[in-house]
Amino acid sequence: MITIQKELAAEAWDEFIPLVVDHCAEIVQDAPDLDKEVMLLLEEQGSLRCFTVRDDGKAVGYAIYVLETNVMEKTRFVARDVGLYLAKSHRGGITVVRLLKYAETSMIPDGVVDIYQNIPADSPVGALLEKMGYDRIEEVFRKRLIEGEPIARMAQTR
Repeated sequence: MITIQKELAAEAWDEFIPLVVDHCAEIVQDAPDLDKEVMLLLEEQGSLRCFTVRDDGKAVGYAIYVLETNVMEKTRFVARDVGLYLAKSHRGGITVVRLLKYAETSMIPDGVVDIYQNIPADSPVGALLEKMGYDRIEEVFRKRLIEGEPIARMAQTR
């Protein structure tokens, strides 16, 4: 049975790791380097929202958001996605729509006015988001300047 719920990252952390590894392998081909300390701090401060999809109790997907004031529009409280993922075995139906609608409804009482959802450029999720009322507002480009471990390199140059 598929269930969708809001959960604490602190309680579901170990179950997220295999999903995040699969997610990163699909979109960036890099191993994940999660900052658990920062995520849990954001959660303690009330700024992290974590929604999960479970199939008979096993985590098979997530939508994670950071809530923040938009620095370009200070009167708007927004949710920016950290990640949206559904295991391949659970794609193709309406589960992702149910997950997104649940997240949207759950964040309204928090005062969230806008949700910003980032997706890979070649993802079919873009068309789905547009059908759900999301506006395509920008494109994001990335250029990797340093290969390897940039944080370790930054520490060496200081």
